Amino acid sequence: MKVIISPKYENERTAIERVLNGTYTPLLTYCNKRNTVEKIEINGKPYVLKKFKPTGLFNGIIYTLLRKSKAQRAYEHAGFLLANGIYTATPVAYAEKSRLGIFRRGYFLSEFIDAPLVVDIYNPDFPAESKKKLCIFLAKFIFDMHQKGIVPLDLNSGNIFYHNLNDRPTFAIIDINRMKTGKVPTMPQAMRAFFQLGVSAWNLTDIVPHYMWHSGYDFNESSYHVLRWRHKWERNRRLKERFRRIFRK
Repeated sequence: MKVIISPKYENERTAIERVLNGTYTPLLTYCNKRNTVEKIEINGKPYVLKKFKPTGLFNGIIYTLLRKSKAQRAYEHAGFLLANGIYTATPVAYAEKSRLGIFRRGYFLSEFIDAPLVVDIYNPDFPAESKKKLCIFLAKFIFDMHQKGIVPLDLNSGNIFYHNLNDRPTFAIIDINRMKTGKVPTMPQAMRAFFQLGVSAWNLTDIVPHYMWHSGYDFNESSYHVLRWRHKWERNRRLKERFRRIFRK
């Protein structure tokens, strides 16, 4: 197994390698579907371990010869974001397991973020004024990322933490292995970020206008592109569900 550990955590190498080799007891499992995300503990401190789904032969060859693994990208993207003033979980290590020289599975270990998620603001009992404030600052957070040429491709509201609700809210993003960098997005590309939030079209009206205010984009044209992306996502979701029903019969 290939293991890369942040210099900051080199003194924890033995304990980290044990975890990456599967010797640990999860404290909490956040997700166990395509990938597995678990809260663990190393020497009394909480961390998050993401175990990516094992690849097939074809993708394994791709990751071996042509493309960085998702685990490596998550580790490197985290360092890049932090260096550019965008908060994320501090990267600790990543590992790659191969079979017969072909990449098989990746692991990413990061620090634990003890903060609530943006998705929580859509609970009916969340205070309306607090929700309004968070939406305003969230739009500015996304705008600032875009202006730095950083475009996360999985900006789900369940992947964004928030801090300092009663002061000036700040945000941190996770699940960052899919990300574009180096180029400020065009207006249609920027609007794609809002359909990714995974909220209703109605709730988008709490966020998108504030982004438009910062960017100077035309309201009608921007709204069109937001709804176009959302319609495309909804259409694809229905098609996938239809195929699942067909093949389950």
